[in-house]
Amino acid sequence: MGRAAIGLLKEPGVRLLMIFAFLATWASVWQVVFLPLYFYEVTHFGVLSSALLSSAVLVSGGVGKVVVGGVSDVRSRSRVLLLLSVAVVASYSVFFFSTNFYVSFVAALAMGFLSSSVFPVMQALATDYSGGFSGTALGLTTTFQSVATVFSPTIAAYLFGVGVSKALALDAMIPAVLMTMVAIFLRPEGKAGQASQPL
Repeated sequence: MGRAAIGLLKEPGVRLLMIFAFLATWASVWQVVFLPLYFYEVTHFGVLSSALLSSAVLVSGGVGKVVVGGVSDVRSRSRVLLLLSVAVVASYSVFFFSTNFYVSFVAALAMGFLSSSVFPVMQALATDYSGGFSGTALGLTTTFQSVATVFSPTIAAYLFGVGVSKALALDAMIPAVLMTMVAIFLRPEGKAGQASQPL
């Protein structure tokens, strides 16, 4: 098991995917942790309304995982991941900077759909890269996701004193942009040479 992990770590694509997993999780964790607070403090909804609005975003994410995960089975996963990353940045930008609530909420649903759908595509790509050691590859990427679930809310809490909207924008936008940059360099096929169909 240890040799398999070391072997996968020698692959540049696997290392990039681990970094991508960290950044993508960092960008999305705040949706669960801080989105209700954002609706409550920034847009001034009540506690119940904030919880319901946040729940709608999470449900949208669940749908996205199924839909886009299926798309990645018939398209190039690395390209799907890059397109998703760009769309995530766009949806975050609209959500944070739109002054119209309805536009902002549609953007929130979109960012839930898109940012959640990143993960099944990323995990499938990790399997492609595994060379037969899919469990090890998934273990490496999910370890970096676990680190991000600690790192992201800690950074957001530190930035909280700057102001809620600014803190949440920084905690989502910076890693989202960085994960897009990483996605540019992901190969369209895995270590085992299992190429998906072209996009």
